[in-house]
Amino acid sequence: MNEITLCAFEVWFSKDVRQLKVRLIAEKIPDDVASERRRKANKTAKKKKRTPTEKHLFLLGWNLYVTNIESEMLAGSSVRILYSLRWQIELVFKLWKSYNGLSDIKGVRPERVECFTYGRLIMLALMAFMSGGVRRHLWNTKKRV
Repeated sequence: MNEITLCAFEVWFSKDVRQLKVRLIAEKIPDDVASERRRKANKTAKKKKRTPTEKHLFLLGWNLYVTNIESEMLAGSSVRILYSLRWQIELVFKLWKSYNGLSDIKGVRPERVECFTYGRLIMLALMAFMSGGVRRHLWNTKKRV
């Protein structure tokens, strides 16, 4: 299956008197990707001595996206690209937080916290800048990163 099937729905979430309108975009994925997802789900379920439901196995054949951006501003076909970019940004922030001590701020004074945070962010920017140059040099000289 080479074609991508997209379906978009208007969904309302409500709690008490508050309501939120969102778009649910469902994208059918290729059969080989869905089969791999189902294989992993069956393997995980077997380890936990469970059986995945038919509903769960069916949904593994779809990517589901929820957004509150109107269709006029963001086409359904562009949502996957935007979400994949967003996911990469989330991974970068997770790495920064985990490996560079952004979650370990000592002190409670706002000035100290702000100074510490800006200092770490400057360090991360310099590291990203330098690592890009190193990666480029390795690729140009050794053809590897």
